[in-house]
Amino acid sequence: AALGLQQYSELIGMTPKPNFFGVPHTPTAEALREKIVADDVLGFFPGSVPDLYPQGNAYSFYSLYPQQSAIFIMWLRANWTEERNPRIAIITWDQAYGRAILTTEFFDFCKKMKVDIVAQELFGVRDVDRTTHLVRIRAKNPDWLITNNTGPGPVAIMRAVKELGMNVKLANNVGGDWGTIRLDPQLFEGCISVLHCASYDDR
Repeated sequence: AALGLQQYSELIGMTPKPNFFGVPHTPTAEALREKIVADDVLGFFPGSVPDLYPQGNAYSFYSLYPQQSAIFIMWLRANWTEERNPRIAIITWDQAYGRAILTTEFFDFCKKMKVDIVAQELFGVRDVDRTTHLVRIRAKNPDWLITNNTGPGPVAIMRAVKELGMNVKLANNVGGDWGTIRLDPQLFEGCISVLHCASYDDR
């Protein structure tokens, strides 16, 4: 985010002034939201609530991340056949993108849909090993893991799942797209990714 702010300061001083900024990095977009309003330019940002609200000049590439997670919850509930509530455990990055799904609205929606959140684990972007987090999660016996994560994050989560012999799958948002899956396709068999647009695989 610090580098993004520095780059923004350089670019906004160009002649002619840019009309818009495309910023796919959630922490940078969050830091820039007030600046684009003050500088009267448009921002095309990720789907984090702090990136976009209070409403200003920012528009999202995607639907809101918590809404993407809510779509998974709707799918889970619609396909659930047991009498008890489904149990999910959240494991996600401890930064603006990872925490973007941790909203009151998402938690309230889970309660409304009778889906129990049994654990919540945050990890650093540079952390490689998720074993400790998943040992704590395993004790809660979730049916699904849910994350807002991309690239090496989901890979590390699912590698730890396999190493621990856990029978659990991962639900992800747009960060679980083709680029992430291709890093290690076998890890993600049976996992779910909620995309913001129709998949090329369906065309």
